[in-house]
Amino acid sequence: MAQGTNSAKLNLFKCGVCGYIEETELEVLPKEFKCPVCGAPAEKFSKLESSEVDSLEKEKQMNKFLCTVCGYIYETELDELPQDFRCPVCGADASKFEKID
Repeated sequence: MAQGTNSAKLNLFKCGVCGYIEETELEVLPKEFKCPVCGAPAEKFSKLESSEVDSLEKEKQMNKFLCTVCGYIYETELDELPQDFRCPVCGADASKFEKID
């Protein structure tokens, strides 16, 4: 028996609080869904349109910084974070971030 391919379309939802992207086959996030990064409820998420998904590909080329306190990932074109930068999730200062690939 030949294996079929999974042709289900993935939908992308972006957290309006921390920027986390949830990939799912669902058309709508369940009411009880919570952001795994910041805990925001489902109503804080917006479904990304195809043009926004294309722009996410460009974001992959941006620099990423990991908050070592809470795990939040901040993406920016900057090579270094400003000294006064604070994590939008936990409030940690820039010294608590590490640049990641």
